[in-house]
Amino acid sequence: MCMFVCMRTNIVLDDELVREAFAVTGLRSKKDLVHRALQLLVQSEQESRRRARYDLSVSELRRKTAALTLRERPHDIIRADRDRR
Repeated sequence: MCMFVCMRTNIVLDDELVREAFAVTGLRSKKDLVHRALQLLVQSEQESRRRARYDLSVSELRRKTAALTLRERPHDIIRADRDRR
């Protein structure tokens, strides 16, 4: 199934790499190998982008919360609130 445009193309593949790919995957055709390689490439790139967005979000959150401090004990919060009244 093609999402956009299916295209035929001729490519030169490294024979040794193709033999290794057949051996480790159990796939039976070069077409299947190329499809699987493309699927893995897309998944890998998507995961890298997700990780980068996550890292950016975490660093932004750390920047925003760096100045925040926590009181040592919960009852300190209650005492401070009571003293303000």
